[in-house]
Amino acid sequence: MLPITYTLTQSTQWIETLHRQLPSTLADNTLTLLPEVGTGTIRVFEIQPGLYVTYIDVQLNQPVQLHRVPASSNDHFIVNFHISQTSILKETEHNSYQLGLSNQSVLLSSAMTQAKLSLPTHQPIHVFNITFSKAWFETNLQENNSTLSHLLSQEVGIYLFENLDYTLSQTIAGFRAQPEQFSKINLFARVLQILSHFFDKVENRAHTQSKSIAPTDLKALMAVRHALEQNWDTPQSNETLASSAGMSLSKFKGLFKQVFGITPYQYHLQYKLDKAKEMLLQQQHSISEVGYLIGYSNLSQFSKAFKKYHGQLPREILGA
Repeated sequence: MLPITYTLTQSTQWIETLHRQLPSTLADNTLTLLPEVGTGTIRVFEIQPGLYVTYIDVQLNQPVQLHRVPASSNDHFIVNFHISQTSILKETEHNSYQLGLSNQSVLLSSAMTQAKLSLPTHQPIHVFNITFSKAWFETNLQENNSTLSHLLSQEVGIYLFENLDYTLSQTIAGFRAQPEQFSKINLFARVLQILSHFFDKVENRAHTQSKSIAPTDLKALMAVRHALEQNWDTPQSNETLASSAGMSLSKFKGLFKQVFGITPYQYHLQYKLDKAKEMLLQQQHSISEVGYLIGYSNLSQFSKAFKKYHGQLPREILGA
C-alpha cells in the first residue's frame, strides 16, 4: 500500500503534493502516472482564483491510500459526487417489475475534516470533484445571515450531504466526460449550476451549530443512508438505525440531521418521491406502476404525498 498524505488546500498545490509522493510527472497541472504505479492522469483546472475542478482518470498497478489530515482552519471546501445503485423487484399476481436506479448525491467536506480512501488496483477509476476556497465563496456567493454562510463560517469539521434531482444528475453525467470538450466559460457555467443547486438545498436547512464528526461516525451514517435507499418498503425505526450505526439514539438523530439536513424518516420518504419523479420523467411506467414500485398500493395516497413534496400531481409531471 502506497500512502499519500495531504491537507485540503487549493487544488494546484494539492496536485504538487501528490506528485511528490507518487511516481509521476507533472506539467501544466496535469499529473501523469509512471508505469511502476499505473496509467492515466489527474488534471486540475483553475476556473477562477479559488475555484477548481479536478478530474481523476487512472488505473493503478499497486494499491494507494489517500489520507487527508485535518487543516488548522476551514479555508477550503471540497465537493465530491457519489453514485449509489438501487434495485427494486416487485411482483404482483399478473406482473413482475425489476427496476435498477442510480442516485447522484453530493458530499461537501471542509478542510478541518479527515478522510482515508483506499484506491483499488486494476480497475478504471473515474472521479471528478470541485474545490473552492472560503475567500472565493465570500467574494462571490456569501449572503449575510444565510444558512450556508453560517454553516461554512464554523471552525469545525463540516460535512453536508444532499441528493441531486434527476435533471441536475443528467448534467453531472455529461460533466464527467473529458473536459476538453468544454470551453472555459462552459465549464464555469456548469460548475456554478451544480454549486447553485447544492447550495440552494442547503439553504433550506434550519440554522444549527455543527459538531465535529469522526470519520467512523460519517462512515456509519453513510451506511445507514444506503440502507434507507435499499429498503423502500420497510422503513426502520430510529432505534434500529441508531443501533446499526453503533450510536446512542440522541447522538444518531443529531448527527444524521446535521449531515443530511432532515430526519431519517424524511430522508426515506423524500428519496422515494424523488425517484418517483425521475421514473415519471423517463415515461417508462404508468402513474400507478410508479406508485406501486415505491411502496404505495393506494394511488390517491401516492398522488397526495407526491403533490405535498413536489408541488405537482404525478399527472402534471407527465403532461409537462
